[in-house]
Amino acid sequence: GALDKMKVGQVSAPMKIGDRYAVVVFEDTRFPDVPKARAEAEKVVLGPIMQQALRDYFKVLTKKYATIDRKLFASINYKKKSRLGAYAKDKRAIARIRGEAPVTVADLHAELRNQFFHGLERAASENKINPKKQAFLDSVLFRRLLDKEAKEQRLADEPSFRRDAKEFERSVLFTGFLERVIVPEVKVDDEALKSYYDRHQDALRYPDFYK
Repeated sequence: GALDKMKVGQVSAPMKIGDRYAVVVFEDTRFPDVPKARAEAEKVVLGPIMQQALRDYFKVLTKKYATIDRKLFASINYKKKSRLGAYAKDKRAIARIRGEAPVTVADLHAELRNQFFHGLERAASENKINPKKQAFLDSVLFRRLLDKEAKEQRLADEPSFRRDAKEFERSVLFTGFLERVIVPEVKVDDEALKSYYDRHQDALRYPDFYK
């Protein structure tokens, strides 16, 4: 406790340690280099900064490329379950993006349907959609605006982009190949699993993982 209040260069008052006394000269403060702790600290510190940077960038891109029909957006009401079917086919533009296809009511509806996997009807009856519809519109619009900006800056023409895209394509194709061709052919019975577990108990610390 006493050391917490000291500054570099200070000398502590005598402190009794057992049957003896000692004084402490505070020379320096050092922090251990623990990668996991550092990563967590960076996440805590940088997280809000990065989120704000993204929000600011979204505003810049919106101002640069988009026009939003606020009146139309405000009129979309997911408390009225009778409108759900109509929204799915509604091609009215909530946000127009210069030189690109607009974000329509149907686009927003599709985004919502993907997120509320228990069903829009249930979410609407519990009034979970209206309070979050702005966030979902922002999500759709931000993706479209990022695509627009990438196109404007011709990022797809950069060699590094083409290389990374090619690597991603290979990864996706290989994953698909594994899932469709290899995995169905792999047959492992319970005895083989138990045998493997028995031989690797030190690595598999939690039996629940095996179950």
